[in-house]
Order: sequence, then C-alpha cells, then structure tokens
Amino acid sequence: MLAFFHVVPAALHETLLASIEARLDAGGIVWLGANHMAPTNHTLRSDDGGDRNCRRPLADGTQFDIVSNEFTVDSLHALIGVRGSLLECRAGDYFWWVCYAPRGLG
Repeated sequence: MLAFFHVVPAALHETLLASIEARLDAGGIVWLGANHMAPTNHTLRSDDGGDRNCRRPLADGTQFDIVSNEFTVDSLHALIGVRGSLLECRAGDYFWWVCYAPRGLG
C-alpha cells in the first residue's frame, strides 16, 4: 500500500514503482491511492517536470510548496497498464486509487 504516491515527483514514478514491485512475493499486488483537498484551498502551479504543486500555509503564517499530483482514470491506466494487470481503478473529485498485479510475479 502506498498512500503518498501523489507527492512523488513524476520523474521518480517509474523508479519508485519498480522498487516496490521488486519487494513483492509471487502473487503480490500494489495498491496506490490518495485523497486530496479541494483545489480552491491552495495555490496551484505546474512546474517544468509536469508536477502539480500546492502552496500550503502553516499555523505560524509561513507557507511551503508540496508536490500534489492528481490522477484520472486515464492517467492511471497509462501509468499502470504497462506495469501489470489492472485489477481496479477509481478516481473522483477528491480521491483516486488503483490496484494492480505487477507482471513477472507469477
């Protein structure tokens, strides 16, 4: 299970997924998902790497930027479909999740 995949920069997706899959036993599955705040709650911008970033306020008034990529059913299919058998995929206004069986785990 990985519930922080949306904060991983897109350039690291393949590396992270390969690392997770390498740790699974035969028959293992991967579950990725996240819920996210309404877009109006944060300042949004996209960077050159294709990542969506949000500016988040802290209680002391300071702010920080965090990667907060959102996924659609189509983008999840594109990312996961090449990695294994898609078992289930859902996305809504405030959540997304996907479950797949990686190829080669027999």
